[in-house]
Amino acid sequence: MKVPHKATLMNAMLDIVLSITSKTPSTIQSTHSFLDPAGIYTGDEDKDDQRLCVVEHKAIRVLAGHYLASQKLIHAFTCAGMLPSQFINFCKFAEISVLSNKYIHSVYIHRQYQQIVADSAEESMNAAVQRVKANPEYVTSGEWVITDARHDSSANAYHSTVPCMAGSTLRIVGITTLSRPEHRVAQTREVACTKIVLPQVVARGLNVTEVAHDYQSTVKTYVEQLGMVNSYDTWHGTKNVAKEMIKICAGPVKARDKT
Repeated sequence: MKVPHKATLMNAMLDIVLSITSKTPSTIQSTHSFLDPAGIYTGDEDKDDQRLCVVEHKAIRVLAGHYLASQKLIHAFTCAGMLPSQFINFCKFAEISVLSNKYIHSVYIHRQYQQIVADSAEESMNAAVQRVKANPEYVTSGEWVITDARHDSSANAYHSTVPCMAGSTLRIVGITTLSRPEHRVAQTREVACTKIVLPQVVARGLNVTEVAHDYQSTVKTYVEQLGMVNSYDTWHGTKNVAKEMIKICAGPVKARDKT
């Protein structure tokens, strides 16, 4: 998927903020005892009279009653692929300023950050589908796609994501994530995600004729039920080639020309 520039997402989030309030960005003087030297708020952000900010020469940059630095900080670690818990634990271990999980959640939900990201992703994937359809071969052959599960940990993962990439353009045309509350068993979560993401891609108007994936028999069964050609990805399809070649190319002289 062509990921929107980080500044684009941040600007979209700030536009939402400005639409909530008529206040314009302001700079105020403050000697707030809860600000560290970098200007990151370290106090109790759950209090109504506290705002998150950035300090420039002892001046606090405020947007819509909230410190801009902290919102940018959340945007930064999210784009880096960190979970809030990972960010919080990292800050505590490094003994640097930390935002509470409650405040991070409020930015994600109440300040509509998650919705902005979801809308940007949807726009990008729809554009990727149109790009595939513009290929001359698509009219007669349709499109082949590849799926693969990504987990947040190697064992008993809490979150699992299956993206769907168009083979001709290498662009993401679909993606879905399931977590433990929706599907408790991590080992079978890939097929559950696949059953969501493939219909999602088809609903976007893409004629999927072939699906490549890692060696999952349950995924193979589902793909064939949809009337699509089942294939295995490059790595899984060729990982035993070297082993088979050794049988042909190596061995004692007495076995030469024998099978």
